[in-house]
Amino acid sequence: MSQKLVIDWTLIDGPKTAQAFGDRLLESPRSFADRTSISGSIEFSVAQFAHAPFESKRRTIDVSG
Repeated sequence: MSQKLVIDWTLIDGPKTAQAFGDRLLESPRSFADRTSISGSIEFSVAQFAHAPFESKRRTIDVSG
């Protein structure tokens, strides 16, 4: 199992910040591992909520590939 935070918490509050986030995501290198673990990814993601600098009524983990 290997998880890596690609982009830290980011406030996306409009078209400009959404574009900037998308650009950063496209520029980020992709890493490919031999194995995947959805449960490990969910555990990693849940742990990130404790470090969130923003208040939120909802928390969502998007698992897609």
